[in-house]
Amino acid sequence: MFCIKLFLQNIMDDDTVKNLPRLRGLAWLVHAMCAVGALVLLSIPVSLAVSEHAVHACGLAAHLGLAEAPPAGAARLRVVLVSLLPVAAGLYVLAQLWRLFTRYRRGDVLGAGTARVFGRFAHSVIALALAQIVARALMSVALTWDNAPGERALRIGVDWNDFVMLLLGAALVAIARVMARASRVDEENRGFV
Repeated sequence: MFCIKLFLQNIMDDDTVKNLPRLRGLAWLVHAMCAVGALVLLSIPVSLAVSEHAVHACGLAAHLGLAEAPPAGAARLRVVLVSLLPVAAGLYVLAQLWRLFTRYRRGDVLGAGTARVFGRFAHSVIALALAQIVARALMSVALTWDNAPGERALRIGVDWNDFVMLLLGAALVAIARVMARASRVDEENRGFV
């Protein structure tokens, strides 16, 4: 409890108030990056649907260890549908990041609402990592479904990027819990004044 009070006193000193314009500028930059990221994410299922070579252009087939032949129409449709899972998870991450930096831009850095948004962002990072793992496994099935029996594949794997994203998500969840506790202590301190 004492550590959290000390943390709040240090974080809300005059330097923090002076640095709010910097935080507001960073918030605009993050908003721009979220918008670009959303456009890129939305382009993924579209490019997979439009181009028969998109599966190979994004390195998906090579990553899954599949043949280099372009997938047939039905397989491509399955790939598009499966791609919606990580795209939706990624869009949710970006939406939470947008909301978080909107609060920062307004100067709300320690409020209970900010802590809740940060918590949703942290959990969504973990969900995105899991969605990518599941989607890659489903992609292998979607691309090999039309193969002869015995030649269909289910490839499940966790690579280093998945591990780092899960680890980062766990760290962010811990920070979110500290922020939630800090916002409660801050509200209690304001009640004494």
